[in-house]
Amino acid sequence: MMSEPIKNINLKFNCPVDWNSMEALADGRYCSHCHKKVYDLTNSKQDEFLKLLAENSNNICGRFRQEQMASKHPVLPGWKKWLSAAMVLIGINVFNNKAFAQGSPVKITHQNTKAKEPEIVVGGVGPASPMPEFPGGDAAFAAFLTKNIHYTKNMKNGRVIISFTVSAKGVLTDFKIERGVSPINDNAAINALKLSPKWTPGKLNGKPVDVKYMIPVNFQK
Repeated sequence: MMSEPIKNINLKFNCPVDWNSMEALADGRYCSHCHKKVYDLTNSKQDEFLKLLAENSNNICGRFRQEQMASKHPVLPGWKKWLSAAMVLIGINVFNNKAFAQGSPVKITHQNTKAKEPEIVVGGVGPASPMPEFPGGDAAFAAFLTKNIHYTKNMKNGRVIISFTVSAKGVLTDFKIERGVSPINDNAAINALKLSPKWTPGKLNGKPVDVKYMIPVNFQK
């Protein structure tokens, strides 16, 4: 029996970030504003969607066609709080042994679509919840990575994107290279993350939960 198409989706927020400005991954895009993967679900089936929800504590960001939406889907203003908290982007420069955290304004762009193209909606599905946080915040996390990623002459310039789970106990697990540069760069970034102290876990309905998280690590001479 074939799976049903995705339908009657209700979003908790509409994403203000342009899909085309996000970095491409194997099965979606990387959103640097919230450190999450945004899944392209425009051609996915219901069983694929439910599997993703189950794997991500019922909380994902996705790209949908307008016809996949509920006829009058409520869009909550919760993204404003989420976005303001996520506007600090981390950049790591391990070659120069510098770390920085800088405010980055959000660029809101409108996609121009042809008359026959389907209308696309990007947003979050699932209950709003506080995201996990490294002790001391983003600047402290950048400093931690810079201290623990050690340069070798065989490293290449590039940007490694790593996903991992911050468990309900604040422990980092399930490390995965979403986009790599070289085995040496990739392993250096993962090994540094494995040294991380416990994070403040994300919460759902006031209780700690496992949360998927994603970060970029920039290697540049």
